[in-house]
Amino acid sequence: FNTMAAALQEYAGNLQVQYRAAEEARRELEQSHAQVVAQLATIERQQHVIREMSVPVLPIDEQTLVMPLVGALDTARLALVQERALQALEHSQAHRLILDVAGVPVIDTQVAQGLIQLTQMARLLGAKVLIVGVRPEVAQALVALGVDCSHFSTYATLQQGIAYLLRRNSSPNGRQLSA
Repeated sequence: FNTMAAALQEYAGNLQVQYRAAEEARRELEQSHAQVVAQLATIERQQHVIREMSVPVLPIDEQTLVMPLVGALDTARLALVQERALQALEHSQAHRLILDVAGVPVIDTQVAQGLIQLTQMARLLGAKVLIVGVRPEVAQALVALGVDCSHFSTYATLQQGIAYLLRRNSSPNGRQLSA
């Protein structure tokens, strides 16, 4: 009986050691989980900042904003471009938006439709959209896709678009004209 009692006591002692080890492992796992959750939250905040910075809206003057687009435009990024442009128009007194697509490698049907939708949305807010940075291959693609470009003005370079606006805004007698 004493041998059996000693064996049970040893077994109970081993179980307590294992239980403490399991509890310590659980605490460590919970700490690791909390660290991972914190890291994921940090990554999410950083991704949000990167997304916001990847679609800058820059004021040229009180009436004109420019949005340089660089890189591929997928559905999510196109939605972000539209959202940022509309927010910028809403929170400013600008009534002109210049979209610079010189840095967009490919303008396919989806991108073209997204840009046309943006011009229509901007027009509903009382703003005119100019699309600049139209390279020859982009022009060919837009024509081949049958995109109706009557919704917006296009220029080969940002400088040409700004020069057009400057000519439209001033007259020989100094009066301001609207674009």
